[in-house]
Amino acid sequence: MLPNPSEQGPYIYSDISDLHDLVEFISDKLGNPVTIEAHDFELIAYSSNHMDFDVARRETILGKRVPCYIVDNLVQKGYVNQIESTREPVRIPEIEEVGLSQRVATRIEDQGVILGHIWVQETNRNLTKDDFSFLKQVVHTAAKIIIQKSLERKSKTVTKDHLLLKILQGQYNNERLLRMEADLAGLNIPSLFSVVIFYYPDQVDPDRLRNIIKIYCIYTGKTTYLIEKDRLLIVFVGSPSLIEGSSTKLALELVENISKKLDSSLEKHIHVGIGKEYDQLINAKNSFAEALEVINLSKSIHKSSLTIPRMYTKLSVYRLLPVIYEKNKEDGYLNPDIERLRKHDQENNAELLHTLHMYLVNHCKIKETAAALHIHPNTLNYRIKKITELTSISFEDMDQRVMLHIDLLLLNYK
Repeated sequence: MLPNPSEQGPYIYSDISDLHDLVEFISDKLGNPVTIEAHDFELIAYSSNHMDFDVARRETILGKRVPCYIVDNLVQKGYVNQIESTREPVRIPEIEEVGLSQRVATRIEDQGVILGHIWVQETNRNLTKDDFSFLKQVVHTAAKIIIQKSLERKSKTVTKDHLLLKILQGQYNNERLLRMEADLAGLNIPSLFSVVIFYYPDQVDPDRLRNIIKIYCIYTGKTTYLIEKDRLLIVFVGSPSLIEGSSTKLALELVENISKKLDSSLEKHIHVGIGKEYDQLINAKNSFAEALEVINLSKSIHKSSLTIPRMYTKLSVYRLLPVIYEKNKEDGYLNPDIERLRKHDQENNAELLHTLHMYLVNHCKIKETAAALHIHPNTLNYRIKKITELTSISFEDMDQRVMLHIDLLLLNYK
C-alpha cells in the first residue's frame, strides 16, 4: 500500500520498494506526469494517473526509451550536462521542434555514480521550491531501489556474459544445443551478428568508453551485448534484419559514434577490430578471432600514420605482414632501396621514406600526396626525383610498388 502523499516528512516514502509505486507516489505528490529513466535514457517507470501526453512522453513510453533525436537535442543544448552536474533539479523550457513540453529533471545518483533521472512534465502546474526539495529527497529512495534491482539482475547478467564468452571462445560445436542453452540464459539470438573488440592500454580509463558502448547497446536493441575480458571491451553486435551486411553496418556505426565522442588524445591509444558477419552462433568464435587479429596487427604497427583498417574484411595485405616478417627475419632480408633512403634520412634529417610511403598510399598522385603531407607539389616533385636518384625504384612497375608498400609497413611492424 502506498503512503498518503499528503503526509509530511522526509521518510514517508522510505518503505516503497518498487519504482512503479514510487513514480505514482511522486506524481500524486506533485500533481504532474512523472517518468523515471536509466542513465542511458531507457524508460524504467512512468506514472499512469496523469494522461497528458506530449510527443516526447508518448514516444518514450511507446519505444521504452527516449528517442535518439530528443536525447541528441538535449545534449546539444547542454541540458543533459546541466542535469548531471548538479544535485539541484533543473527546469527545461519547452523545445517545440522535438515535441518536448516544459519539464523539471533531476539526477538519481549513488556515491557520485549517476544511475538515472526523474522527469516531471509540468502539465498541470509549475513546481515550487518545496517541490524541488521533495525531489532532492526522493532521489535517495529511487537510487536505493535501482541498486537493489540491479543486484537482483546481476546473477542473470553474469550467466549471459559467461555463456557469451564460452561461445566466443569456441566451446560449442553443435548449433542446436547452443541455441537451446542461449534461450535458457535469456539471450535474444539475432539473425545476423558481428563481433567488435576495443582494446585499451594502461593509460586509458575505460569508464568513458564503456558508458558510450552501453548506451549504444541499449539503442540498437536487445540483441547487442557488451562483455569484458582483461583489457578488451567485446561487443556482440546483433541485427534483427536478414539483410546481408546489416550487423556490419551497425558495428561500423558503433565505432564511428565512439570516435566522435572520445577525445583525440584518448582515441589514439584505443585499438579497434571488427570481425566478419555470421548467422550461426557457432561461428561467433570466428568473428571474435578475426576482430582479435585486427587488434593484434593494429598494436604491432605503432605509428599512427600507418593505422590499419578496422574491418577484418578490409585488411588485404596487412594480413600477410606476420608471415612476411618471419620469412624476412629468417632470410636476413632488408630491402636495399629502403635502406639507402633510411640512411639518407638519418644523415640529412630528411623525410624521403615517409614521403615514399605516402606517395604509394595515394596511388602515386602528386596532388593528393602533397595535400596529405601538407607540402607544395613542387616540393613533392623534388623529393620524388631525389628518391629515384638514390634508388632503383620504378614507380611504373606495379609489382615493385606492391613490395615497396609491404616493406615500408614492415619497418613499423614489431
